[in-house]
Amino acid sequence: MGTLSQDFRYGIRTLAKNPSFAAVAVLTLALGVGVNAAMFSVINATLLTPLPYEHPDRLVWLGTTHPRFNHPIPISAPDFLDWKSQNNVFDHMSAIWTDRFTLTGKGEPEILPGALVSANFFKLFDARPEWGRGFMEGEDQPGHNHVAVLSYDLWKNRFGSSPNVLGNNLTLDGESYTIVGVAPRGFAYPSWVQFWSPIVIDTAHHPRANHYLRAIARLKPGVTLAEAQAQMSTVARRIEAAYPDSNQGVGVQLILLKERLVQFIRPALLVLFGSVGFVLLIACANVANLLLARATKRRKEIALRTVLGAGRLRLIRQFLTESLVLSFLAAGFGILVATWSLNLLRALKPDSIPDVNNIHIDLHVLGFLLAISFLVGIVLGIAPARHASKLRLNESLKESVGAGLGGTSGGNLRNVLVVAEIALSLVLLVGAGLLVRSFIRLLNTQPGYDASNLLTFQISLPDSRYPKQSHVFAFYREALDRIRACPGVQSVAISNTLPPFGTETDGPFYVEGHEPSNPNEAPDTIYDPVSPAYFQALKTPLIAGRYLTEQDNNDKAKSVVINETMAREFFGGRAAVGKRMKAAAYGGDWWEVVGVVADQRFFGWDSDLYPATYFPFAMGPERGMAFVVRTKIEPMSVSSSVRQAIWSVDKDLPFTEVQSMEQRLSASFAGRRFHMILLGVFAALALVLSLVGIYGVMSYSVAQRTREIGVRMALGAERRHVLRLVLGQGLVLTLIGIAAGLGGAFALTRFLATLLYGVHPTDVLTFAVVPLLLAAISILACYIPARRATKVDPLVALRYE
Repeated sequence: MGTLSQDFRYGIRTLAKNPSFAAVAVLTLALGVGVNAAMFSVINATLLTPLPYEHPDRLVWLGTTHPRFNHPIPISAPDFLDWKSQNNVFDHMSAIWTDRFTLTGKGEPEILPGALVSANFFKLFDARPEWGRGFMEGEDQPGHNHVAVLSYDLWKNRFGSSPNVLGNNLTLDGESYTIVGVAPRGFAYPSWVQFWSPIVIDTAHHPRANHYLRAIARLKPGVTLAEAQAQMSTVARRIEAAYPDSNQGVGVQLILLKERLVQFIRPALLVLFGSVGFVLLIACANVANLLLARATKRRKEIALRTVLGAGRLRLIRQFLTESLVLSFLAAGFGILVATWSLNLLRALKPDSIPDVNNIHIDLHVLGFLLAISFLVGIVLGIAPARHASKLRLNESLKESVGAGLGGTSGGNLRNVLVVAEIALSLVLLVGAGLLVRSFIRLLNTQPGYDASNLLTFQISLPDSRYPKQSHVFAFYREALDRIRACPGVQSVAISNTLPPFGTETDGPFYVEGHEPSNPNEAPDTIYDPVSPAYFQALKTPLIAGRYLTEQDNNDKAKSVVINETMAREFFGGRAAVGKRMKAAAYGGDWWEVVGVVADQRFFGWDSDLYPATYFPFAMGPERGMAFVVRTKIEPMSVSSSVRQAIWSVDKDLPFTEVQSMEQRLSASFAGRRFHMILLGVFAALALVLSLVGIYGVMSYSVAQRTREIGVRMALGAERRHVLRLVLGQGLVLTLIGIAAGLGGAFALTRFLATLLYGVHPTDVLTFAVVPLLLAAISILACYIPARRATKVDPLVALRYE
């Protein structure tokens, strides 16, 4: 231990004698280690950390598999009850239905996101309330369900953490709920809800064809996911046999709850983590080159230590110790880099990373940082240690140029490291280029409407005050009239599904003359009740036929408008006008197609195009509707007068999601923009490090070949020949690196497929332009040392020793 301590002290003194070298090496490594630690903190918090519940590995999510869809969908109420009663693999199983509720009673009305759940919900999660109790058996029965458990944050923010909150009432959608408990700190499922209340499952009004429930279950001890899936599939087949009309082809899928929560963000996070790994490798290659060059300059010192009795293992340990000192110093600064990186991440506010504000540097992250720092230190020390052990004493003691430590093999290793840097940089630059191309393609996508001068907001009417559809229709009719009269308003309309973040209300439909034998194999369409001026307010192009009019609100008209995708796939395009369709959700009547409009992207600007059917909103007005107001002036400037117009009809209605359509569109591609920026930053960082690396190697090569260059010039070589000689060496390294990088990019960019829009992972333009740019920039980095080589004085060079 004493010898090791001596090695560390000697390593620190050696670095202190060359502070510029130490600073460059430490900062380069700190950059690589720090960004890796920051990304690991995100990976750890989102992918690796178990859910904060008891035995989280036994919590599963259940969904319905359906012939009409290629993904799991919600569960019908009768199916849920049958699944619950016919299984023996779950300890508990809970239904969940989320919605937004209007909270009134104090101040302005407020929207609260809440969840209606089975009475055993908190027992399923084994969540013990902070105050009060959870739900008791029987409270999910009619007449007993008006109780509520508050989230910890709602209790803290609205009720001041008062323990006297129990027994108080909440007025939600005009109905009173008694507060019986407060959820424990940190409990949040689903993550966005602020209270829970028991659900009353009504099979009379929600038949098997109505899929609207989520479900969570806890596996019994010793039961595996595969065993549970097998039994639930048997239950689903039994239900299918009993109810073939509604359940033909309908099954069940079980997914671990943790997997369900991260399945959509995992690919992007792993791509970003791999990217920062590349940055670390490039930083290591740079520092390894510095260490090799430094070791060459120390060959006389090493030779003297060998003569004085230092053995091969002693020299190897000394070099490893010095590299460990560097890496642990870098770890200290890496913590600062990681902290700054996380602060930058929070400033970007990425929706694709859940709960980003609570991600921090913890013991797991510090352990990871120390582990990779130790590994980096060992790896960096291997190359100079290996060459130190192969020292040629006679030549080193004479300090002859080109002899001593490393010789040709040391130069070859430096060249290999530069090639690796260029190859890794190319992979990151290609990835960033693909994301940039994808983002540009996304911005050029037509959303199907004119987003300028549009104000949007949501309103939800409580059942208690608007029990009948006639009441709902009357409210919206009057609200539209009041808003239309506001100064600065050009037109106004309502819709159930407002792009680009629509509510997925869909169901089967049949084209007249093409009814399927199995109803569950009928095609699917988005149902969207809209007011007559909807398409004019959005300026959605009319492709064929006409728009909806006020006359279509007459229930005898039975007129609908469909989008281009539906017309093309099921009606032969423009020929759809005049044909009839039957929509199961609208009473099974025949509806005439009177118009075809341009496609709108309902679920994000980058979402796929879905068949959509627009019904007159009087035929089935929803209690929750979205308003779209086209203005003559800046849209947010009229929000106050529009708000007063709504409150003049009903003063207890809150507004949600008040924003311009341009803000909605910007938010819809925020995730892709975030990934593009982050990968672009990593690629730029890698490029800078690589250019510094190739510049350093070429500068070192020129210094090592000073005598050779002098001899060449003394024998008549012109400056252009020397320039070509040095640039040629750099170009060869660059081309080899680009060739290796292209192979790596072709193999790895397929992992970017889920992050791209309208661009193939092997996009020809990107794979052609990026290598050319990298080659040009690399040659530029080689030019400075090459130009320096042309200024070598032959007389001075021939005396160079």
